[in-house]
Amino acid sequence: MTKVLTPLRISILLGGALLGALVLYKNLILSPPPLPVLGTVPDFELDKAGGGKLASRDLRGKVWIADFIFTRCSGICPLMTRKMRSLEGLFASDAGIRFVSFSVDPEFDTSEVLASYAEAHNARSGKWFFATGDQNRIRELSIQHFYLGVNDIPPGERTGPDQAIAHSSKFALIDGQSRIRGYYDAEDPEALNRLVRDARGLLGYR
Repeated sequence: MTKVLTPLRISILLGGALLGALVLYKNLILSPPPLPVLGTVPDFELDKAGGGKLASRDLRGKVWIADFIFTRCSGICPLMTRKMRSLEGLFASDAGIRFVSFSVDPEFDTSEVLASYAEAHNARSGKWFFATGDQNRIRELSIQHFYLGVNDIPPGERTGPDQAIAHSSKFALIDGQSRIRGYYDAEDPEALNRLVRDARGLLGYR
């Protein structure tokens, strides 16, 4: 026996089809493509602000944002640290994200100096870490694994000890598997907006 499609049944079928089409459109068109994998951060163990060690295993399973700075820098570092502080504030209630600032000036930036710097910038303990270590290890980490340049400025070109090192102004976004998923220029507001969106995406919300 052939079923007669009543107007109500037709409306239900059409509504279901429209809903399915909208879901498909959202998934295919509106959802952003997955972030690329740009590299992998190797295992590390570094000196942490205030004493103790920060190891890569401490960050496993967390989304984290990293930058490379030094405390006596008067160039891009103050801006980067202010931006990192803002980012940390945006994700203050999210247990799935961490922030790491690596110092490229270990000779000056002892754990005590880093602790004072962290306190001066209201870094939340256990949320935003400052770390450093052997200079060769830090530079290897920055250049060979994060693909962010760092080098000494020749003495004749320096205006003071705060201008002794040149380094990248980019933030790196790392997922819970230690994979680098994006780079974002601290001087570009739109790039920082994108960083927030991408971090939220890795955390599972937008």
